[in-house]
Amino acid sequence: MNHSTYIFIRDSFEASLFKKTIAKGMLEKHDITAVLWSGVDADFFESRGYNHIKLDSSGERGSLIKIRKNAAELVKALPHKKIFDDRSLVELLDYRGFSLWWFVRQDFYTNCVSAVNEISMIRNTIKERKVKKILVLSKSGGFPEAIKEAAKNLNVKITILVPPAFALPFNPSFQNAGNTLSAFFPRSIRVIQGFFRSWHARNKKGKQNILLYTRSDYWSYVKENVRNDAHSYTLLRELSNSPKYNPVLLDVALTKSAAWSSIKENKKSYLPFEYFLFKSFFDLSLKKNIDIQKKRLGSLWEKLDKNDKFNQMLVLDGISLYGVLRQHIKSYFFATFGSFTNAIRNIETARKLMDWCNIDEVICLDENGSSRFLVFAARMSGIPSVGIQHGAFSTEESIVYNYSKSDLYGYGRNLNCQLPDMTAVFGNYFKNLLVKEASYRPGLIAVTGRPQTDIIYENKGKYSKKELCRKLGISAEKRLVLFASQPLGAEAEETFISLASSLKHFKSIHLVVKLHPGDSQSFFQDSLEKMKYKATIVKDEDIFSLIACSDLVISIQSTVILEALLLEKPVIQLNTIEKYENLFGELAEKLIKHVTKESEISRVIKSMLSSRQESRNMKMRKKFIYEYYYKIDGNSSKRAISEAEKLLKVKSSAIRAF
Repeated sequence: MNHSTYIFIRDSFEASLFKKTIAKGMLEKHDITAVLWSGVDADFFESRGYNHIKLDSSGERGSLIKIRKNAAELVKALPHKKIFDDRSLVELLDYRGFSLWWFVRQDFYTNCVSAVNEISMIRNTIKERKVKKILVLSKSGGFPEAIKEAAKNLNVKITILVPPAFALPFNPSFQNAGNTLSAFFPRSIRVIQGFFRSWHARNKKGKQNILLYTRSDYWSYVKENVRNDAHSYTLLRELSNSPKYNPVLLDVALTKSAAWSSIKENKKSYLPFEYFLFKSFFDLSLKKNIDIQKKRLGSLWEKLDKNDKFNQMLVLDGISLYGVLRQHIKSYFFATFGSFTNAIRNIETARKLMDWCNIDEVICLDENGSSRFLVFAARMSGIPSVGIQHGAFSTEESIVYNYSKSDLYGYGRNLNCQLPDMTAVFGNYFKNLLVKEASYRPGLIAVTGRPQTDIIYENKGKYSKKELCRKLGISAEKRLVLFASQPLGAEAEETFISLASSLKHFKSIHLVVKLHPGDSQSFFQDSLEKMKYKATIVKDEDIFSLIACSDLVISIQSTVILEALLLEKPVIQLNTIEKYENLFGELAEKLIKHVTKESEISRVIKSMLSSRQESRNMKMRKKFIYEYYYKIDGNSSKRAISEAEKLLKVKSSAIRAF
């Protein structure tokens, strides 16, 4: 029988709690086995001789894919089930005839996936190790509930030990306050910047004002000596070159680091959204409106929290999620950010902005995510909106472009999820995916090509490996392997460590890591230092230059995979935890090499670097380009703006008659 007490440690805070608890003599060393989440430093436990294991995040291959698919089905069904008063969540969250549910949909999906995956891993560990005693050191985040759910029916004794105040390394509430305070300074600077910039954004005589959504975390080199939002640059250039339009640039910084980065850049014509949010706090009518909504939402939460029917709806893969996610769901009703009232403030602020700047049309990037509030605000204000496809997507692996008919057409028009009046997509493959799998109507989609690829067309033949290597301090004699990262947690971390471990023995290869805007550089730096492997990490380098100058491109599921195929580069889709099948569609999959085992990485890389591209693939590649990117002719941005122009010529009522 296993007599050890298992302590599950998820993060650095809980690791600190463990150290303090041990130091106070509250636990006996020989009775403990620590179970460490990915990302928790094992050095302390190894150096002190504590029994410890890494939480096995691999599980049965395909398990995470299954969880994601099932979570998507739950999120598409849950908001339409009647709860009380013969109304669904969509209807209960009515705000001026529109539903606030759509603003938490993606976050709720992500939390469902994380909770079920975590509980499944804990349950597997309990079974495999025959665990009989578990000690929980933290009451936060629904973790005790997750442990209880994982241990259900397994005859495990669970003890929750919250160390006394003197044992805490810090108070989490003080840490949160510190984070809020540190974020206050860059936000304040952006408010001041907005005050001076806003007066130059008013309507220019004889021109139509087009509000263009941009994000500071995507600010990087789009080509040599040109820095801008990589996703909106060519659209901005097209609008600026037209005598018809006055582009009004809305600059959104989702993180503190993005805010600081924005301050350092030369962005005089960009309007920080914080300025308009700041003004909203002095709008008495909006304050009164939000106070009313807070009371209404608070009352709604009390009813939901006591409603057994709602509780029983939150079951995924046989796991009851309500207790685990309760605090997070509650935050939707009461928190300052990421909540329903936050969505209301963003919508109303955007409406004021559109009115103040006399906006005629809105162009959104990430229209189903961070700029959804603009789509709603435009619809409320009778202003047409255009969505620009942000990146590659799969309706099976993501909730972003994954809607049911009930989501889009199940209610009176405004309670449905609001889509842009037109969505511009890269190619026919993505249009067909939206129509067949995501319930979009064909008339709401235009195939334009990807605006970013206009840069590829303009720079064809100009990308120089020699110049790139000189800039990055790499020997031009080395073979360059590019790894495009993604913020996918343990899935991404373990895959990268497997890749770096396999590459460190190749002296003729240099690894370049292109960070996703949502990724932290520290993990990659720390991992490389531990392995004593030298690689180059870049965040804002021109992605097309990196791809064009690389000999091999590797990623998990990034759009970079398709861009590498576009530039005729050999591509490996690497994932040592999961095996994605047909993620990018049948045609693209034929051009991609899949690797799912660490033992195969070295052999496959060596083989792909030593062989030339097969000429028989050229016909398939041309077909791929047409289906996925339509045309690489330098005119994708023109086509996208042309679709926006068509909307401006149509009466608002006709636009919405879908």
